[in-house]
Amino acid sequence: MFTEFHSEDFKWVDIITTNDDKSYYNYTGYNSWLPIRNELYRLAKTYDFVTVEQYGKTHENRELLALHINKAKKNEVVFLNSLMHAREWMTGCITMNIIHRLLEYSTEDAKFLLANFHFVIIPVVNPDGYEYTHTTNRMWRKNREPTTEKSCKGVDVNRNFMYGYKAFKGKESKEER
Repeated sequence: MFTEFHSEDFKWVDIITTNDDKSYYNYTGYNSWLPIRNELYRLAKTYDFVTVEQYGKTHENRELLALHINKAKKNEVVFLNSLMHAREWMTGCITMNIIHRLLEYSTEDAKFLLANFHFVIIPVVNPDGYEYTHTTNRMWRKNREPTTEKSCKGVDVNRNFMYGYKAFKGKESKEER
């Protein structure tokens, strides 16, 4: 199914730089929210099997975006997300590079994955917090949602799923209830 990894086929890229041009996505550096957003829409325009879904808005009015890659027209879904914690920039780089390799490299692995799965990818779960790490506080973790505590702005996104949240769709055992 998957080919072996050969290090001589892999190109190492220096990804320590930041993208000073806010209009386009730079695959060799860290990008703020706007270039990521623009790249998602560019990919949707480029590939007829790619769509962008806006599933909400943030407190600071940024779009919450999911990229759908569905060449297979199948119900087998692979879900990826990143940047739930705003300061973990590398997760966004990795997610965007996965998208890039699926769409713009014609490897046998990419062809197999595209032919068999519907990908739903949210590269930036926390756009407000992520943008704040680029402009104000590099180590910020949470979103920018106001809370009842004036001294404690923001909510840690991964700790706020509904009680009993489950993605499992089969029959539950007694232990899973």
